[in-house]
Amino acid sequence: MYRDGKLECAVATTTASAVAADDTTVFGVDAPVAGTSRVWSLDLPASCGAPNALFTVAGPAGGVALDAQNVFVTAQGTGGATGTVVKARKDGSAQVSLVQKAQSPGAIVVDQTHVYWSGARGVGRVTKLAACDNEAQCAELFAADAIPGVLAVDDALVYVAIGNDAKGYFVVGRSKTDGSDVKKYASAGRPSAVAAGKAAVFWAVGRRIYGVTK
Repeated sequence: MYRDGKLECAVATTTASAVAADDTTVFGVDAPVAGTSRVWSLDLPASCGAPNALFTVAGPAGGVALDAQNVFVTAQGTGGATGTVVKARKDGSAQVSLVQKAQSPGAIVVDQTHVYWSGARGVGRVTKLAACDNEAQCAELFAADAIPGVLAVDDALVYVAIGNDAKGYFVVGRSKTDGSDVKKYASAGRPSAVAAGKAAVFWAVGRRIYGVTK
């Protein structure tokens, strides 16, 4: 980890596949070992070395997101519709599967009331207080006419970087958080990251950063 441009400490993990941080703690998910992925935390700034193991999820973990009290993780299971979206307290307790039978869930973001994730079915949405026994029962923001990738969210809109090599197009899409008012922006190649600012949305393609006003 770096602070003020200097290496402060190295975190002893296996290959981390995603991380997220709040003001005091960094959370991460590791690449799977023996069919499970570890979710961990590391207190800042004093702690270095081995992180705290919180819990494990089945299969590769696609992403991690935080709100004030909870950590949210996507887990891909054993393939097909065996993935889950998991919520737990930041100490690893009170685990609950918000979404089950999800198809390859990957990126995940949260706002004040909802959880959004990308996967083979498109981009899904579920409230933090409810659960979907089957992903097909969850609200769908973007249909799976392409392969959704990374996500971003602000107070009113959800953004997703979409790519489809078979059809030969790449776009960044957005919708209101209720799934209405869908809009897509053309991209010059496969987007690898997307971020929402106050007045514009930005995405990365290779060595270039593109942006457009909201």
